[in-house]
Amino acid sequence: MKNNAWWRATACTCIAAMSACGGGAPAAAPASLPTAAPQSWWLSESYIRTAVSLYEPRTEACWREALVRDTRFDAARMLVAFAVAPSGDVSSVRVLESTVSDAAFDACMVQAYRGLHFPPGPEKGVRLELPVRFSRRRL
Repeated sequence: MKNNAWWRATACTCIAAMSACGGGAPAAAPASLPTAAPQSWWLSESYIRTAVSLYEPRTEACWREALVRDTRFDAARMLVAFAVAPSGDVSSVRVLESTVSDAAFDACMVQAYRGLHFPPGPEKGVRLELPVRFSRRRL
């Protein structure tokens, strides 16, 4: 992860749980990003931030569901790793660290980020670590 140390160190997405939750339909699909990106900025910090922000309704729904399951949760921090294939598809997602012990929350976050898509890029693809924070206070 040496090449992406800037991302791990600076790119925290602060998320307030504002979307609906429960057994209904999943959160709406996000607006899309451009389908082609110049190689000079493929997966730049700003591009990644934009892509991730489009998925906040989905991750917020995961947080809201966790709050329903356990009312003691006040805040959470999570480190999510994902691999972006040369096609731009997210090929794998996993939770590396979480301050909340809730397997359903972890699974929901993995599913939410699995839907991320980026423009096609370099032959090798890239692995990223995304720190995410949630807070009940912003409800």
